[in-house]
Amino acid sequence: MARPRADQAKARAAYQAELASVKGQLAAKETAVDKYLSDYEDGTLDREMVADRINKLSEEIKMLRYRRDDLLLNLDTASDSLTPRTSPLSATRSSRPATPRRAKPSATASSTPECSRV
Repeated sequence: MARPRADQAKARAAYQAELASVKGQLAAKETAVDKYLSDYEDGTLDREMVADRINKLSEEIKMLRYRRDDLLLNLDTASDSLTPRTSPLSATRSSRPATPRRAKPSATASSTPECSRV
């Protein structure tokens, strides 16, 4: 059991390192977009140049966000992979006393309905 936990810890560390890198790249790309927009608003760059560059950066940002979300999911999954899963319901069942079972109604009582027709 120690070997899988060590492997899991290595994988988790690798995911965390890559996540930090992706977050840094994402922040840099978003800053670049803001700078291009500011330069365009200041009139130092023309519309076509800004549009092309922002489209390229937007695509890169989109891919980085997908990778970030994937890494977050992997980190979330990795933390639970060796932990035994128990549902909240099973935990509740084990902590409360057993409920006595009710007796089934007799067959004669259920076969003679007490309804009257009008």
